[in-house]
Amino acid sequence: MKKLLSALFVLSILADAQSQTIQFQFCGKTATVSPSTDPNGNDQREKASIHLDYLKIGQLNNSKTNPIYVLGDVGTNSVSFATKVLADKCENNTDQTYCTGCQTCALVTSSTGADLGKLTGKILGNAKAETKNNNFVMMSTNSNNVVCYETNKISVSALSGKKVEITIKYEGRSQGFNIHNISLNYRYNNDNYFSTPFFFNKNSSNVGVFEETYFTIANVPVAVEDLSKKLNFELAPNPVKDELFVTFETFEQFNANISILDENGKEHKTLKRNMEPGNSSTTIQVQDLPSGWYLLKISDEAGKTTTKKFTRI
Repeated sequence: MKKLLSALFVLSILADAQSQTIQFQFCGKTATVSPSTDPNGNDQREKASIHLDYLKIGQLNNSKTNPIYVLGDVGTNSVSFATKVLADKCENNTDQTYCTGCQTCALVTSSTGADLGKLTGKILGNAKAETKNNNFVMMSTNSNNVVCYETNKISVSALSGKKVEITIKYEGRSQGFNIHNISLNYRYNNDNYFSTPFFFNKNSSNVGVFEETYFTIANVPVAVEDLSKKLNFELAPNPVKDELFVTFETFEQFNANISILDENGKEHKTLKRNMEPGNSSTTIQVQDLPSGWYLLKISDEAGKTTTKKFTRI
């Protein structure tokens, strides 16, 4: 497991250098349906529920007819939800930001088992969330508790430098219960979400079926380049015990930030260096680092990066 996590961290570092992704938060809250079951023992919490039917991503004027990605529908470039309960029996949940204390607590996955994101928000009491009939459904959340579905990061590299258009179909289903604050927010890469939902936040009139199209104000960020046009470097010895010798072949001048990160992404050392064209070297003392593997990461003022892995014995 540790080797797997280490590999995933390395991949995430490399992916972040080239990442062009978009991530969504679809949120809402409903009244509590009580009791949870009718006299025949049938679950009736869907009487106050919010459904995400699908989310389509494309260029402007293309999300409906020629999307590059579709979540929760069928057809080209579509990803279907698995049929599964995500959160249930949360009466004893003490973690008010997730469902770790619920009897059932699961990630959102596709019909093929791929990661499609997770639940966030307060999932308490008899609240329930599930994916079924290729929809995401949250129900009986309690009118004071916002529950969200946060998608995984979706690649939009095909739209680099362009605006993103999204078409969303969602439903508020009510049989005598209130539905509140259905909202949709987004962020690129590892940016922060907007302080208020960017696309919409509907405080009322949430009952019914809605299909709406929106577009982002900001263009998809252009991919961050690595430093290969400016620099090559090597590490020795590797594994290392006391001193790590770093040799540089620099092609153009830049101010470098050199840092050492552990397998959890924690920064242990950092130094700044003016890189001039030509060959040079530096020695970094590592005898104070715990045994394990690390990444030496070099970045310039524009955020372009390059990394190499080494082991401290």
